Amino acid sequence: MVQNGYYGDHLARTFRTDAKPPSVTRTLARATFAVTHFCCLDPPNEVTDTHGAQSAYSLAVHRRPLENYRLWIEGKPQPHETRGVGAVTVFDLRQNKVALLRKPIDCMHYYIPRSALDYAAQQNGMPACGDLTTRFGANLTDPILNGISNTLFPATLHPEEVNELFFDYMILATLTHVATRYGEWSPTRTIAVGGLAPWQLRRAQQMIMGDLSGRLSLARIAAECNTRDIAANPDLQRWMYERSGAKVTTVEASHAVYISHPKIVARVIEEAARSSTAHAAKLN
Repeated sequence: MVQNGYYGDHLARTFRTDAKPPSVTRTLARATFAVTHFCCLDPPNEVTDTHGAQSAYSLAVHRRPLENYRLWIEGKPQPHETRGVGAVTVFDLRQNKVALLRKPIDCMHYYIPRSALDYAAQQNGMPACGDLTTRFGANLTDPILNGISNTLFPATLHPEEVNELFFDYMILATLTHVATRYGEWSPTRTIAVGGLAPWQLRRAQQMIMGDLSGRLSLARIAAECNTRDIAANPDLQRWMYERSGAKVTTVEASHAVYISHPKIVARVIEEAARSSTAHAAKLN
């Protein structure tokens, strides 16, 4: 795969190291989200290459203290206090940055295109994120991103063993946290009108598939999804019918289809009854 983003081989070239840092990547909304374990124990004591302007952000979560370094953003020197274990630095990759490292660096590095943040907004049923508003290049504290990084660290060591569903959910969690912690997103979800947002549909499906008791009510699903109209949602109904292998008849109508189209509803019921009777006769 050709890597145009600031991760993997590109990250190694920027810091003038020979070793390829391990990355786990996923393509979202035609852009690549990547998490890389970047570790350089013997930096070359040279100013890093420029990375080229990109419509993306990078975040570094340090796994060991970073000392005796220099950092410039758009040619301006930045404070160079020691960044301890767990320190977080956020960069806007539209800005030019270079660094001079004299001591080892070991961090979890996230490459997040702006379109990936928009993807997370869509999945959460929220408006587009817009630009992050944090202090770029600052020495920040973020225990939640630290926890995510500790969880993803083994995945960078053994990417071939990563469960795709697990990684997809970790990506969504990471993007949602970054947008709310470093941007102006509100974590409050709004009730979707005229259907379920992607996150609501996904949560309803999870609850249905995970229930073995047979006592899961629509009211519980609706409450979990922050909506009042689960039963009549066509996307959820379609998914349930497909899982059961049922024959589906689609009618362009309101929720009260039995009132607006009584003859069609009666015909479907009669056909279903005849089919059930014939099937029962075969079993006997």
